[in-house]
Amino acid sequence: MILLYNHTRLADVPLRAVLSHAARVMGVAGHVAVKVTEGRRGKCSGVAYHGYPYIGFLKGLPHAKRRVADRLLDCPDGWVALVVPSPTLTAGRRSELDAAENIYHVALHEMAHILAFRQGTDLPTPRTPSGRQIAHDRRPCEVQAENLVYDVRKRVPGPRQETLILGLALDYERAGRCGRC
Repeated sequence: MILLYNHTRLADVPLRAVLSHAARVMGVAGHVAVKVTEGRRGKCSGVAYHGYPYIGFLKGLPHAKRRVADRLLDCPDGWVALVVPSPTLTAGRRSELDAAENIYHVALHEMAHILAFRQGTDLPTPRTPSGRQIAHDRRPCEVQAENLVYDVRKRVPGPRQETLILGLALDYERAGRCGRC
């Protein structure tokens, strides 16, 4: 079950559908808290965390919604923070379909990290001989997550995920057209 905290202009329904589908095809069961915010960059980015969300996770929520903190903080199975491109910024520069596809791919990637956390297969990050960390995309945990995403995208039939991505792209177009909805 996805506990969605949406801080964007996008509607909850298509966003929750994409995130739920990503969790389902990755095999992630149970609760996953997901905070979605808008960014100024043109691409989607995400971070998966193992353990309880911190209380700053609720920053930006109206006071009435902060009362659900007990439900949110009872989510020890991991949580995800996604930053999606702003619909008003992508309206003229980039295809809404590309933005929605990118969100789906990042959601799959972060759910792969959550699955690795839960199964205990998350690989540690080795250091170079000089003591520095390896570049982000070459870390074993990132390679493992991308391989899992590739396997799932090959295995799962396309019509369902294409319908979800198209629904999110249409919502992106609506939010970009009307500005602040």
